[in-house]
Amino acid sequence: MRQWNRVVIVTMAALAVAAGAAGQASGPSVDDLLARHFAARGGLDKLKAMTTLRMSGKVEAGGQQIEMLTVSKRPNLMRQEQTVMGRRIISAFDGTRMWVINPMTGSSTPQTVPAQQAQAMRDQADFDGPLVDYRAKGNEIEYAGTDSVEGRKTIKLKVTIKGGGSMMLDIDAESYLDARITREIDMGGTSAKVETLLSDFRVVSGLTMPHTIRTLFNGQPQALTVFKTIEINVAVDDSLFQMPSKQ
Repeated sequence: MRQWNRVVIVTMAALAVAAGAAGQASGPSVDDLLARHFAARGGLDKLKAMTTLRMSGKVEAGGQQIEMLTVSKRPNLMRQEQTVMGRRIISAFDGTRMWVINPMTGSSTPQTVPAQQAQAMRDQADFDGPLVDYRAKGNEIEYAGTDSVEGRKTIKLKVTIKGGGSMMLDIDAESYLDARITREIDMGGTSAKVETLLSDFRVVSGLTMPHTIRTLFNGQPQALTVFKTIEINVAVDDSLFQMPSKQ
């Protein structure tokens, strides 16, 4: 059942960005590009005022329709539930460690995630994402030229995360909204290229949020996520993210 483990990891990575660079090559100012990007999303003040984010919808992956619920809370708490063939898979980050309950592997016992994957989730669980206050976080962003994503001209930003890891962000050159995020991830010793394509942006509580996310794994379609509801600043207890005691 490695496929479902992969779907969980890839989907969390994609959502994490949805909820959400200083050396730079010659080209537009990175800070100017980010200012336009934040404005397109609803404004930096509104982004920083967001404390929780709850998203529900469906994921199409592996020929299955998967019900999904993702809950995030400032500063870096995250939980995702997916119902696959009547079984619920839970993956969460409690601010220190990532843990999963995956009955598709034959066990319903909560397990901590290996160190390398946990580090990736620790970076991606940043509630604001790597762009907001990037200097204070020790991240680096550089202008990386232009490209095209599904016929749309994009501006590329290379984002290097403090402590390791990087991604390439394509911003739509007209709307300044996210168009694509590209990452290289470690899948147990094997490197894989994961592309996340974002679309169907709608305004929710004053913030512009993508409602459709397509994920490609090494260039092949991996998952299609469509959000039915997105809620901002709803009450969420910290206990939701804590790993249950093993029975």
